[in-house]
Amino acid sequence: MILLARMAVSTIVITALWMAHGVIVSGYVAYPLSVGSFPVEWRLPKAMVQYEADWIAAWARRPRIRPELLAGEYPWFHGWLVYTPRDRDVIGVATALLLAAGLYVRGRRTGAKSASSLPRMSTFLLPSFVAVGAWFATAPAIRFIIGPLWVIGVATLAWALARLNLPPPSDTRAGHSTHGLLLAMFGAALAIGIHESIAAQPSFAITRTTTRSGLTVYYPVADDRCGDAPLPCSNLRPDDRLELRQPGSMAKGFRLVK
Repeated sequence: MILLARMAVSTIVITALWMAHGVIVSGYVAYPLSVGSFPVEWRLPKAMVQYEADWIAAWARRPRIRPELLAGEYPWFHGWLVYTPRDRDVIGVATALLLAAGLYVRGRRTGAKSASSLPRMSTFLLPSFVAVGAWFATAPAIRFIIGPLWVIGVATLAWALARLNLPPPSDTRAGHSTHGLLLAMFGAALAIGIHESIAAQPSFAITRTTTRSGLTVYYPVADDRCGDAPLPCSNLRPDDRLELRQPGSMAKGFRLVK
């Protein structure tokens, strides 16, 4: 019960912070859902929110296919099933689960007793499995489920290791080697992430338009990505009603005027 209470409190706090962030960014507690709107001047029109939600759901199933096509029995699942297993996060989680399965089999053969009960582990993983189910039903793109996927993979691997009841290796040569290897793997993953985040952005053909308020906005001509375009840049031609909330500064965001 104590574990469940802690999980419930943590979930409530994290959800409240996430909803507050949604209101600050879009005026809605769960953007791109139009429920839970707040009467703030930067709130997006509900029609625009629904348009974004439809495109996100369609793109997650089959990129560059219009939402109305997917609504008409478009055969998206086969294509999704082909490219999704190639994602590196899917490969990483699958590797963790395979290692966990191997450790579990080894523990069964050696008669190792469980150091972490399966019911407690199942309770810990339940929110992640619920998230996976909701993800697949709404917008099944891997980038929307990376966190829960890795929780399932890493937690299952940790549970399988705990079942072996291995002695602490920190005082042995093998232990030092293991820790060094794990540190090297972490450093390599961190270096790859930093490299990808600061890598040069691709360039796309960009044009610009000026809204009624005099705001200049850039947008791509034949793509939906801005790349290294100047700011502010939109993936689509912006609404002519768009203006800065604070003239001369993008720090306070934008709004649509009537």
